Amino acid sequence: LRLVGSEMCIRDRHNEQYALKVGKTATQKTYTRYELTKNRLAEYIHNKYNVEDITFREINVVFIEGFYLFIRENYPCTHNTAMKFIQRFRTVVNFAQGTGLITADPFANYKLKFEYIERGYLDKDEISRICNKDFASKRLEQVRDIFIFSCYTGLSYVDICELTSNDIRFGKSSVSCPLK
Repeated sequence: LRLVGSEMCIRDRHNEQYALKVGKTATQKTYTRYELTKNRLAEYIHNKYNVEDITFREINVVFIEGFYLFIRENYPCTHNTAMKFIQRFRTVVNFAQGTGLITADPFANYKLKFEYIERGYLDKDEISRICNKDFASKRLEQVRDIFIFSCYTGLSYVDICELTSNDIRFGKSSVSCPLK
């Protein structure tokens, strides 16, 4: 069984299966991140081993750590973003295990470690300044409006992107939109 380029490419099989969930239990954005992980993994294998494909037997902690370092060194991202690539790769490996295609777990001795990030908050004055800011382009005004809407509703960017006019309910003195 090969990881990348053969007919039995488990990575492609996972992503094809995941694509069927888009719009039901998964988002298009998450699917595109799995596709990006697939492409970064292919780049890593090609650059590091000068081959187009490897077997699952060749995946171990050294391979996983090398993939992490490849992401950090070649793409401008933080530790946590690189860990998300590793996490998605682990999901593909778990998929292979779940289908019975592999029995050994290459991640058995690898621990995903995310760094805690202290997130700051905007106060009312800062939100008001953003709200009243004039922008040179219509696009930036839309970005501002979506951001302010997110601040007041608590909806994530992904939830706002999927929001339709049918989701918004107008009451006598309130507006609501149910979370999905």
